[in-house]
Parts: sequence; C-alpha cells; structure tokens
Amino acid sequence: VLEHNQTDRFEKYVEVMWSQHAVADNTGRLWLVDRLYHQVLLVEPFMRQVPWQSYYTAYAGLRGSPGHFDGSRSQARFNAPMGIALCQPGGGAVVLYVSDTNNHCIRRLEYATGRVATIAGMVMTPGLRDGPARRSRFNSPMSLGVDSAGENLFVLDNGRRIRHVNLVESTMPVTTLVDGACRSVARWTAPGSVVLRRVGCHPDWDVKALG
Repeated sequence: VLEHNQTDRFEKYVEVMWSQHAVADNTGRLWLVDRLYHQVLLVEPFMRQVPWQSYYTAYAGLRGSPGHFDGSRSQARFNAPMGIALCQPGGGAVVLYVSDTNNHCIRRLEYATGRVATIAGMVMTPGLRDGPARRSRFNSPMSLGVDSAGENLFVLDNGRRIRHVNLVESTMPVTTLVDGACRSVARWTAPGSVVLRRVGCHPDWDVKALG
C-alpha cells in the first residue's frame, strides 16, 4: 500500500474505505465478522432499553459451525471470515462484502434480500489466479475495501497482494495489482479490533505478460 494519486497524472484512481473486522452504515449500525465463531454480526445503533450500541445479533452464519453454504442468511455458513466491507450505492440498501478466509473466497450479502452469494474464488481451493471471478483463486483473503458506488472491490490476499474485483462487468474479472497500486490516505484505529482507512487505488495497475 505504497502509492498516492497526483491530479491528472494517472488514468484511473479510486478511493475506497478499507476496513478490517468492522464497518458502520449510514444509519449507525455496526457490522462485524467473528472469525472464531464463523458469523457476520449486527449491532443496532440503539436498543429499546438504552440509547447506544449495546447488543449484537447474529445476522448470517451459525455460531460455532464453520462451513460454506450460499442462500438465505440463516442458512449461510462461513469459515473464519476476517474482513468485511460495506457500500450503499446511491444511499440505498446495504451491500456487504466478506472475505471468507478459510474458504478462500469472497462473499456478498444483500441486506434488502437477506441473501448470501459467493462471487469470487473457489471454495476450499487456495491459489493465485486472475480472470473471471468464478475461475479466480484466492489464498486466505483478509481485509477489504470497496468504493461508495459499489463498482470496485479491493482485497488483501496471499499475504501481501492487492487484488481488484471489477463489480461492474458481468464476469467480475479479478486482477492482481502491481505493488504500489494503493496507498492509505487516512487511518482510524481501535486497539486490537478495528482498522478503517481511506485508501486510494489504481485499478489499471495490473500485471501483464509481455512477449
């Protein structure tokens, strides 16, 4: 995460909110991933009893039951998810992206429908392969960043590689960016749990074979 934008210097430049274990939507709800118990959790901005975030509810996954299953949020299964990112295109419904770390894939949760889907990588098949999302391979993906329009997703994968997922194209192609394609612009931290950064990335800085 090394390079920052200079106006008019680069063709493409995207700013994303890059998160780790927790994000907040525009209503104040907190969304978390629990890698130990394999769940996505929701904390409402206030409860009937107290006017602050105080209790969490299991939004997706079954506590203590690792696995992989797409479908309704109550049926979905995760395996040690470690990253979550959020966007609300046009100020609409929440869309969550989760790095399902031990399943080596990326999942999408749509709040409007309560559905969970695998959008990139192959379950339990680690690797490093670019191309259409369904054919791509990830290896223990961790933190994520997504832009506000929900068009670009960036994934920290294979230890130190930044992968770009084009969410606009129908095949959602995955590209490994060359080192220096992203840089942290600002950072907020809470010890031991949350890292939230505004990051600038160049999705056109990909690796290409020549000759």
